[in-house]
Amino acid sequence: MEINFYGVSQEDITKVVCVLLEKAYKTNSNSVLLVSNAEEAKNFDSKLWSSISWLPHCLHGDSREEQTPVVIYTINNQEDISIKNHAKLCFIFEETPHQNLEKFEKAYIIFDLKNAASLKYNRERWKDLSQQNYEMKFYKQNQQGKFEETKL
Repeated sequence: MEINFYGVSQEDITKVVCVLLEKAYKTNSNSVLLVSNAEEAKNFDSKLWSSISWLPHCLHGDSREEQTPVVIYTINNQEDISIKNHAKLCFIFEETPHQNLEKFEKAYIIFDLKNAASLKYNRERWKDLSQQNYEMKFYKQNQQGKFEETKL
């Protein structure tokens, strides 16, 4: 299983998440987005219907969840999620906890490099995950907004 960390520094992190979800959607890959709270879930729900990226999606618990390509989950602790849309990709926002990543083919952890708490949290997450034999890569945004593979 592959885990890709994305360190965002040049633009709005929610926009980056929406662009990555859109790329996944265009490859016909169902996805889940894990966020920490209801406010973040509502924010992404709004942005995914907006001009940033119009993607068919729903919040976890919606009756259409099984048929929807992108499902947003609010994760408050290390709870396990049931993946009704058969997602192969998992997107994790900032400091949102995760569990059982092996359910997915790939995971994307997107965080703000300018947020000290998020950077610290994700450095620890990197250390923990690297001990579990995952293939891991770190991509950092350059001055032009492009992501380049580098070291965390």
